Amino acid sequence: MATLDRLTLDQLRVWVAVVETGSFSAAGRRLGKVQSAISQSVATLEDALGIVVFDRAAGKGTLTAAGGALFPQVRGVLASVARLGGHARALDAGREAELSVVCDAVFPQAVLVALASALAVQFPDVALRAETEVLQGVVQRVVAGACQLGVIGPDVEVPESLERTLVGAVQMVPVVAPSHPLAGRGAADAGLSEHVQVVLQSAQGGALPDRAVLSPRTWRVGELSTKAALLRAGLGWGNLPAPEVEVDLQRGTLVRLQIAAWGEHAHDLGLSLIHRRDQGLGPVSTWAIETLRSLCSRRI
Repeated sequence: MATLDRLTLDQLRVWVAVVETGSFSAAGRRLGKVQSAISQSVATLEDALGIVVFDRAAGKGTLTAAGGALFPQVRGVLASVARLGGHARALDAGREAELSVVCDAVFPQAVLVALASALAVQFPDVALRAETEVLQGVVQRVVAGACQLGVIGPDVEVPESLERTLVGAVQMVPVVAPSHPLAGRGAADAGLSEHVQVVLQSAQGGALPDRAVLSPRTWRVGELSTKAALLRAGLGWGNLPAPEVEVDLQRGTLVRLQIAAWGEHAHDLGLSLIHRRDQGLGPVSTWAIETLRSLCSRRI
């Protein structure tokens, strides 16, 4: 019968070392232990688990079927312990254990991926939690303390409790499917009100402001991917961020509308970082803000 309270992390490390090096003696050299100590550790481990882990007849580094079945979990336990130690060291050094960011749906994914890549190099022990909301939903997540940082567009009300810093802008491109009646019209302003405009809307209510809505016929959705899918299906017209629509325009799955009311860049959306004033920023959050500023200036 298994008596797991007798298991130790050292025994699990011995288990992994034997498997990775192929023998008890090689594991001992890696861990700085004599072979007899390795053998005793394995025997104690097997007794605690109530199963035979290594097949001595096949060679001391060969796992039994039971040992092979449990081995991935052993690696998982040691990996969890390593992460725990990393988080503890980060906290002891005054660093956050996690960076949490909530971005508006129009925020380019490529910039978020670049931030994550830089985080993995700069702070490998820090976890990342990235969320997507629309409009006021971003503000609510930051106000509630659920996320440290938020990225919002220009038409979102921000309470005095939040600090707001402009970091860049993203161009919104009006598009339709090539099969849509508005496609190929040239200046499409005259017919916009006759067709459905697909508009992003926050789950907390509140669509994009009226200056971005030119049709009385609107379909409102809460996700950018849903909006793009409806537009590709020819079910309406609407705006998508330039970085996200680039491939569609190249492939011809969407075509750009020429809207004189907006001009070439009149519907660019300013993007701002927000965070709570009453919560001091740790080194990771401070680094993330500066990194996002740099990334936004180069990529959007």
